[in-house]
Amino acid sequence: MDVRTMSYDIVIRNGTLVTPAGLLRADLGIAGETIAAIGHGLAGNQVIDAADKLVIPGGIDPHVHLEMPAGAVQSSDDWVTGTTAAACGGTTTVIDFVEPTREAEVEAKAEAEVEITSALTLTSTLTSTSTLTGALAARRAEADGRAVIDYGLHMTLLDANSQTLAEIPAVVAAGCPSFKTYMTYSFKLTDDVLIAAMDAVGRAGGMVMVHAENDAGIAFLRQKLLA
Repeated sequence: MDVRTMSYDIVIRNGTLVTPAGLLRADLGIAGETIAAIGHGLAGNQVIDAADKLVIPGGIDPHVHLEMPAGAVQSSDDWVTGTTAAACGGTTTVIDFVEPTREAEVEAKAEAEVEITSALTLTSTLTSTSTLTGALAARRAEADGRAVIDYGLHMTLLDANSQTLAEIPAVVAAGCPSFKTYMTYSFKLTDDVLIAAMDAVGRAGGMVMVHAENDAGIAFLRQKLLA
């Protein structure tokens, strides 16, 4: 198939493309939201002249916090402003977090706060539900129709009880294959629970990220410095 005989939705013409193999002076043909062709003399419904400009792939920011409560305050950007700012900087995908309410918090009907410094606390609750699938749906409802670029979500495992572990395959199947765990703060996972979570996520085809710190060491040094 001769790409020059096709018409694309958008053609970025005369730019210098940044590719894995190096710089290439060529046209870029886009069909829908997909790069469909690289060549010369491509035809498109919309043509953008990129002469004397670099054409780079959109960036992916895998760690953002939009509309995240932090004690009495909240992160400055919401899904609209945060993703708009990202797009202006060349980032076309962001990955945020889902933080289900822990079972103990539901029973107590109160938010658990974790001391980060003597002046800052971070709530461990972003949604009003304690199930992983429910929290995922709630977080997506916040972003859908408001994010101006593509987004993904990491699922935070605040505990790994039997209900949580049983839900992991459904979360992966729903398009959320990455799971965040902590080794510090009040919602840290003990080694045995962390290993159980890793095993369950691995069997479901997902991956685990670890906020790896030594909680006891941090507590000791904090008290030593404050003494």
